[in-house]
Amino acid sequence: MIMKSNYFKTLLILLFVIAGALTTNAQIPKQFIGSWDFTAPSADYEFQNGIMEIKKDSIFTTFTGASYILPSHSVKFEADTLRFIFDVSDERINCYCIFEDASNLKGAAEWSMGATKLIMSRKK
Repeated sequence: MIMKSNYFKTLLILLFVIAGALTTNAQIPKQFIGSWDFTAPSADYEFQNGIMEIKKDSIFTTFTGASYILPSHSVKFEADTLRFIFDVSDERINCYCIFEDASNLKGAAEWSMGATKLIMSRKK
């Protein structure tokens, strides 16, 4: 009987830890939420500018001149850094950004053939 009790207690604690981890990784802090113009100066020309729409638990990217919207996945917030991934033409783009001030984010984007700074300013 004691063995069963310890087993269920351990299982319950594990479930709370997993639920807490999922909640903290999925929630994006309020200062990041909004529409952001971005520049990625070292990316290929068609991917240098666009808009990122950051919501409470998701991020969507549109490049200037494109009609499609790319959803992000693996969105995580750790310490002071927002990390996310999106895919463009079978290329995985790993991004991170840090809150600089109310109107600016800074960070980087990396892919198999290179990397670039990511400069973001809040849309007015």
